[in-house]
Amino acid sequence: MESRHSFHDIISRNAEMMRLFGIMEQVAESEATVLLVGESGTGKELFARAIHSLSPRHEGPMVTVNCGALP
Repeated sequence: MESRHSFHDIISRNAEMMRLFGIMEQVAESEATVLLVGESGTGKELFARAIHSLSPRHEGPMVTVNCGALP
């Protein structure tokens, strides 16, 4: 049986997700701008909040933009 892992409100048993959690930690430590794309309801905002909370700027504001709502 696979063990369950959690990462900042994201829970998964999938090995690919574990790899993604590691990438998210690396991105959070960098000065990179992040663009998350995907279908509605796939957890993009959860991932964005996790990355922000791990970043050196976690005490500052987090700016999210719903690009689908732009004209």
